[in-house]
Amino acid sequence: MTWYQRNILRYIFGVGTKRNDSQFKYSTRRFADLTQEEIRDCSELYSNHYGVYNNEAPEKRRGKRIKMQPSYYQTTYSSYPSASISICRDESNKLVGFAIFLRGEIAEERKFCWVTQLVVHTNY
Repeated sequence: MTWYQRNILRYIFGVGTKRNDSQFKYSTRRFADLTQEEIRDCSELYSNHYGVYNNEAPEKRRGKRIKMQPSYYQTTYSSYPSASISICRDESNKLVGFAIFLRGEIAEERKFCWVTQLVVHTNY
């Protein structure tokens, strides 16, 4: 992992502020390389810690957790060769947070990195 990737993860997950950086493990890789279990972990983290529908949502969803099924991740991100994921785990290897991002080039010398999803466990 490059210095840049590690520091972006530290910034995103707030590591180094209130918690000891050594208690976290970071990794970044292509999304297509995730196992089914890892995709399920991401789905569970999102579904339990991302947020709830507000009062503008249809009545049957108001106040309920926003959920993301593993199949959504599989079909949406696995098909993009440029899709990557940065993962943060704690000492017990529990998923603390993740960021899914796409990298590409718009034109010559015009590169971009788009974070499409960022989820952090509510305890962190």
